[in-house]
Amino acid sequence: MDINSLPSQNTKEYGSIDYNDIMPLYDYHPWEGGHNPNIDKITHTLLNIKNPDQKRYKSAVNFFTKVLTNSTKGLARFVDSNPNVFCIVPSHTQNQVSSGLLALAIQISPNFHLSNKDNLLRRTRTAQIALEADVNIGTLYDYFSSKEAVFVAYLDRELQRVLEAVATKASTASLTPYDMTKAYVRISVEFAYDQREMIKVMMTEFSAVIPELKFAKNTKELIRAIGLNFEGNEKIRPKRRDSDVMVFTVTNVFFGFFFRIVSMPNEKFDEELVVDELTTLIHHYIYKPEN
Repeated sequence: MDINSLPSQNTKEYGSIDYNDIMPLYDYHPWEGGHNPNIDKITHTLLNIKNPDQKRYKSAVNFFTKVLTNSTKGLARFVDSNPNVFCIVPSHTQNQVSSGLLALAIQISPNFHLSNKDNLLRRTRTAQIALEADVNIGTLYDYFSSKEAVFVAYLDRELQRVLEAVATKASTASLTPYDMTKAYVRISVEFAYDQREMIKVMMTEFSAVIPELKFAKNTKELIRAIGLNFEGNEKIRPKRRDSDVMVFTVTNVFFGFFFRIVSMPNEKFDEELVVDELTTLIHHYIYKPEN
């Protein structure tokens, strides 16, 4: 970077930060090749400015942010380990953001807080999500207003995968209504087993976000797409033929199972038995008894 493009090195204008300490960061990516001791010095300076002039302090922090965002992971890693500085780092940077980063953030960011049952979302800082997604904190805020928004996007994507798996199953085999129900149940149960911690977070920490999910709408669309026209299917109980009622019935059963997983985490489940039980229950609610 051209040194002439740097802000003025007048330290009076920017509080007590010495840009002779900061400038080496422009040509060095500290988290991609080693540790730069200047970061410790700058951190100490930022945290120890006594009663700083607000305008000057913001100017210093803005500049500091631009320095760190030269490294993709730089800002996220820094604020993750320095929460006192994180609270005053601007949420947006000057970096140009590609649309591909959005998909990356949704795909990768939730993994870290789902892998450890003792590290749930409420204890997670947004900076950690940015770090896991390999984007800076400003990039994340360009797309998501909060960590809850990231969680909703991730959950929607995972639930959509369940629906797509069912649709694929339905399109590749000639299934009876019972078999179709069982295929949906099996895929959903496998999802629940694989994503226990996410379900726990959803039900215990962020139950308020559930209405924001696109899952119910997408489920109804899938029901129609796979050819199970409930409104006209004579094998279905008359009161269950409306797709909204159908979704209500199915989700009631699954939320009961999800609650069981959350409330009894140490219980051992026989997957085949669970699949058979839920399939029978849903089939009983939906379909007329066979003669």
